Amino acid sequence: MKYLILIFITTISFSIDFKGSFDNKEYFKNLVDETIEWRIASLKFLEEIKSEENLILNSHQLGIIHKKGTNKYLELRKKYYKIIEKFKGLSKFKIENITFHSDKPTQLKEELIKRYSGPNLHYTLEKIQFLNINLHESEGQKLIQNFKLAFASAFVLYDNYELVIAQIEKNKKIRRIIRDDNALLSDDKLKEVEKSFSSLRNYTSMLNSIKIYDLFLENQEQSNFCDLEFDLYLDNIIQSSYLYSFRDKISLTMVVKRKIALWKNRLKDYFYEDTQAVTNDISKFFGNTIGLVASRRGKLDKKTMGNTKHGAFLKKLKNELNPFDILLEKTPFRLTDKFIPGHWGHVAIYLGTKKQLQSEGLWDLMPQNIQNQISNGKNVLEALRDGVQLNTLSHFLNVDDFATIRPNFINEDNKKHYLAKSIEQIGKDYDFNFNVETDETIVCSELAYVVFDNPELNWPLEKTAGRYTISPDHVAIKAKVSHQETSDFSFEVINLYLRGIEIRTDLSQQFENLLMK
Repeated sequence: MKYLILIFITTISFSIDFKGSFDNKEYFKNLVDETIEWRIASLKFLEEIKSEENLILNSHQLGIIHKKGTNKYLELRKKYYKIIEKFKGLSKFKIENITFHSDKPTQLKEELIKRYSGPNLHYTLEKIQFLNINLHESEGQKLIQNFKLAFASAFVLYDNYELVIAQIEKNKKIRRIIRDDNALLSDDKLKEVEKSFSSLRNYTSMLNSIKIYDLFLENQEQSNFCDLEFDLYLDNIIQSSYLYSFRDKISLTMVVKRKIALWKNRLKDYFYEDTQAVTNDISKFFGNTIGLVASRRGKLDKKTMGNTKHGAFLKKLKNELNPFDILLEKTPFRLTDKFIPGHWGHVAIYLGTKKQLQSEGLWDLMPQNIQNQISNGKNVLEALRDGVQLNTLSHFLNVDDFATIRPNFINEDNKKHYLAKSIEQIGKDYDFNFNVETDETIVCSELAYVVFDNPELNWPLEKTAGRYTISPDHVAIKAKVSHQETSDFSFEVINLYLRGIEIRTDLSQQFENLLMK
């Protein structure tokens, strides 16, 4: 007797709500329409960027990838999963345990079967569930409609992956940007999607559901559905599905191949991420170390000029500045300045005063915490080693050389967009990889590139160590007279200070002379 062990095996628990139904049919139709729009837009975007040679993704494109692409996909996926979880009960039944009889009520029948297993004759008790569905009764009709709703939802999700996400998996740049550069998305969420798509259990469940659905089709002539129009709609979703069209070709080999392909991509991305992390750490250490080295204060700093003189200078400067002016500076007394190509060493954006923003109709568009900072004089947006933040103009002016360049394309249609893009950057980490093809981290000169994201600007970039960078001089170049004469999207030089002295004659020419060195 001591070798006989009684083991009770229970099946996975689930409930079938025979009396319940999905009442909000318009919600599901709108969800499908929204999904189709997402698919079309995603495929169009992928086709556009695939056709571009030497593609460099700009801020606008990164925003599409993250917000309209990945985040939207996960939002839709979550909604479908809620439907699947609520109505998937029928898919748990084996096909041999389902019958369609019109002379019996729709009901669940349970039987207990004794089994012996193993060399030691372990005794098990297994619960087997049988189900009869009467398609003449409302209970049976609701059960089938709920099953088709969950079934159609699952097919939509598989098609989303097969038609869009699988294409992204083949594009290593887009794939890595989605995995590494989305501040709102954890890698665990992507692994969950991949695991779900390549799960043998899920494919087995889907094949079982297909058998149940086909069995229903064989018996549907005896049905008289209470909502025929919605059932036909669900049938169309299922039968037009990409996955349903090759259901007979699904095999264990196919699923295993997909798993291997995903693992290979993961492995490649792991080594890529590791290399990027090492480069970032080295650059961060280097920047934080030498960034502390300064031989003196700047010639425009208040401690150098004296409070009274600096106060007058600051007041004059504030009267000259407008919201969205770009500020340029050079600090030759800092060691970091020696490693920045070109003349200018740092870029910031002036957001304006409360009074200016109110007159522009922009004040009420900002979060309260940003309003508070600007009210306290913090109206300079800049990316420093400890992240993107707002600082006072006085804090910014610990410099020798200073210049303001003003966009000549600000208008009622785009200023709200530029404000939103500016605020969006606050709190982001500093990009020690200096890579413009990132959305989660940012470097000082990239602020201009990201905020003023008009394709017409065609910002000049430089490829360094396998990534594209933008320097402060690349930003300043857009204020050259030749750019002003040939493009509606350029900048104008508003003021210029060299070695602490204001330049008042030949402003544009003297500014350009700096860029030629």
